[in-house]
Amino acid sequence: MNISVVIPTYNREEDLLNQLTKIDVCDSVGIKVEIFDDCSQSQYNKIASFNFKYLNVVLRRNLTNLGFSKNILYALRKTSADYVVLMADDDELVVHNVKRAIKYLERVNADFASPLSYISGNRYRGVKQCREIKNYEFMQASSRAPGLIFKVSTARKYLDKVSQRIDSGCSFCSFYPQTALMLYMLADEKNCIFIPIVLDRIGFNRPTGLKTSSGATFWSFEARAHQLSDLCRLIQDAFSSHDHEVMLNAANMSYSPRLVGIMPLWQQFVVLWICFRRAIWRSVMSCFNPQFKELVRRILRHFGR
Repeated sequence: MNISVVIPTYNREEDLLNQLTKIDVCDSVGIKVEIFDDCSQSQYNKIASFNFKYLNVVLRRNLTNLGFSKNILYALRKTSADYVVLMADDDELVVHNVKRAIKYLERVNADFASPLSYISGNRYRGVKQCREIKNYEFMQASSRAPGLIFKVSTARKYLDKVSQRIDSGCSFCSFYPQTALMLYMLADEKNCIFIPIVLDRIGFNRPTGLKTSSGATFWSFEARAHQLSDLCRLIQDAFSSHDHEVMLNAANMSYSPRLVGIMPLWQQFVVLWICFRRAIWRSVMSCFNPQFKELVRRILRHFGR
């Protein structure tokens, strides 16, 4: 089995070089790292000229800036590997677990695998057993990209669909292309599994700097609301009607903490009121989108319980 570690990157040469030198150990023999530089201001010359002892590092530089999501899709198109492990340029690969992960993939012929991921000692993603991912677990399994494993031949079947949604302005696909790909796989009943292995350690964990077309940060309340609205439309398009209610409920529940954050109850109501007046209602009235109005009703019903 041919597996590559794929790292999309932009303007973080020093961070990436630090991470690569940390994992350039004997356990990394036979591991290929493909770096997809999204036309950074830096030429990544330090990495290109660095003499790695064990790692097989291949640096690819895009001629134009594709953007975060399109760079991930481009990497899946261009890699020659059978499987790819997605990694961030500021996180550390747990190299000695890569070969263990390969054994799981070979045993069950998985199309997608979601390993364990921890942040500050708390489990952020995954389950402690090897099992099938249920449809409603899609956000738990894929919202954090580093460490996710895709079977390339399967993922390529859905790249155009996700790319078209990005071009049409789908906010969710623009910030979570890996989840959109996995949703299409689940809808087609591909073999998507959890594996009880940790493949990434949180490194610098810097803010991504990703912004919406209006200039707002992608984690702002208004941006999150648009992402949820787009996610609901994606679910309705990808899944059969009998799955809609369960999947839409899963989407709403997964986005509730993102929309309001971890706050005392009184602060939640204050934030909800401010955002309702300044962001949500303004968006509804500006676009007169019935689906977005329904989204507002769902949010209000959720926090009114």
